[in-house]
Amino acid sequence: MLQQVHGSAVVEVVRPGGPLAPVAEADGAWTRVPGVILAVRVADCVPILMAAPGGVAVVHAGWRGAAAGIIGVAVERLCAGTGCEPGQLAAAIGPAISQSCFEVGPEVVTALADTGVDPEEFAVSGPRGRPLVDLHAVVRAHLRRERVGSVDGIQACTTSDPRFYSHRRDGDRTGRQAGVIAWCPR
Repeated sequence: MLQQVHGSAVVEVVRPGGPLAPVAEADGAWTRVPGVILAVRVADCVPILMAAPGGVAVVHAGWRGAAAGIIGVAVERLCAGTGCEPGQLAAAIGPAISQSCFEVGPEVVTALADTGVDPEEFAVSGPRGRPLVDLHAVVRAHLRRERVGSVDGIQACTTSDPRFYSHRRDGDRTGRQAGVIAWCPR
């Protein structure tokens, strides 16, 4: 697990930190050590799991992390560490806040657009005149730009679906979903 901070740091994990002990202050981790289980926790942000020939990675991608380039950093670190090309990566995107529930200020749209993603791909005007942002679309655009070979995912909304934890819906008292992945060579 990581002590997640909504940034762009991605660390290599070479040994487990314990069942509940964070291994680093970061929003992404990768490993090429067989059996090391990586976890990312979310309650509206997008969890991303990546697999490469030779290793795996996890990413916590909220709007701040996406704007800071966390996805590109994770792809670069995983590929550099395993010697693979981005086209050999497979990514899975988990449940996150949906566009209809993610009303933001215009500064969020600007920050995400500054990463090179066309706002027409991820933002619409909401009923109150404020932008509604589709974080899943932002993440997919970043993964396409990084030339990740395979991207799949679940479009479920953490905020409107009571099966999931949601910080936007429940505030600080909410829990977290976890995305987990481990490198298990054949």
